[in-house]
Amino acid sequence: MKANIKSAILIGLFLINQWAISASNFPASALPGVSLTNGTIDKKEFSGIAWHNSQQIFYLVSDNDYLTKMSAAGQILSHIPVDGNMEAVTMIPGRNDFIYIGIEDPDSIYEYNINTNQITRVFDLTNWMDGPDNGGLEGLTFVPDSSNSEGGLFYAGMQDNGRVYIFRLPIFSSRTSTSVTHLQTVKTGNNELSDMCYSTTQNILYIIYDKHDLLAAFRLNPTNLASMTLLGQWELPGTDQEGIVVKGKELYIAEDYGGDGGEVFRYNHFALFDQPDVTGDNFVDLADFAALSADWFKTGNALTGNINRDSTVNLTDLQILSANWLCGR
Repeated sequence: MKANIKSAILIGLFLINQWAISASNFPASALPGVSLTNGTIDKKEFSGIAWHNSQQIFYLVSDNDYLTKMSAAGQILSHIPVDGNMEAVTMIPGRNDFIYIGIEDPDSIYEYNINTNQITRVFDLTNWMDGPDNGGLEGLTFVPDSSNSEGGLFYAGMQDNGRVYIFRLPIFSSRTSTSVTHLQTVKTGNNELSDMCYSTTQNILYIIYDKHDLLAAFRLNPTNLASMTLLGQWELPGTDQEGIVVKGKELYIAEDYGGDGGEVFRYNHFALFDQPDVTGDNFVDLADFAALSADWFKTGNALTGNINRDSTVNLTDLQILSANWLCGR
């Protein structure tokens, strides 16, 4: 009995220490944020955002039944009615005709054809994640893995308990199957999770918690899905943050003001970690090398080619880029 008590205490201390990282100030280099939408979009309660690299546009979902297309400059291209409590959206490399939408109540994922504006499949997640009516699935992102037969895995976040649920879906192996394979559930240390996004070129999962105005970053381990290492936490500017995209050194946050609508903010020069994706296209290639070369031997915190955030573009940045050559997507 004493041994069991001692083990329980040690486990408890480990869990406390694992998440005992205080929140740092949001990086000053990324401030101030700029409203990409030039103010609030009336009655569009933006609850999720994703960047479609092939189309070079953003997709936003609203929990009041609208899918919005927005240009990189913030121009609203269209609002498309879609039935469902949409809370998150993500893209999959190699599936450019589809987006995947996270639905709250019942917790599920829509496969949505952006050419026909039709829901083509619904993946029911309620056997594993079934949160309260207003506390279920709130975040969704896709983590690519070339060794996986389905191209990677879906990470879905629950608002109520802040946990991340990892699923494999038959995206490439079938056009019709709606089977779901649950692989792992991971605690993140906070509740009120509101969205997440994965940076392929950094191998970092970013998670936001709107009630805490908090951003957290986790390193993933592809050989041990239960291993999500917390790298740090930062105070977020603004309020009601419900959508996140990290695109190169730009951070985009979608805010949901309920009946008052929603807004999207861009934070430039956002670099918490080394970012070899200089051009922000989620891939490291010659375009990144060209952008780095244009800044060669220049100094300044805002330089695009300053990969390692030391204010100078030099051989160290080139080495980091070379080590990540052709990674991404």
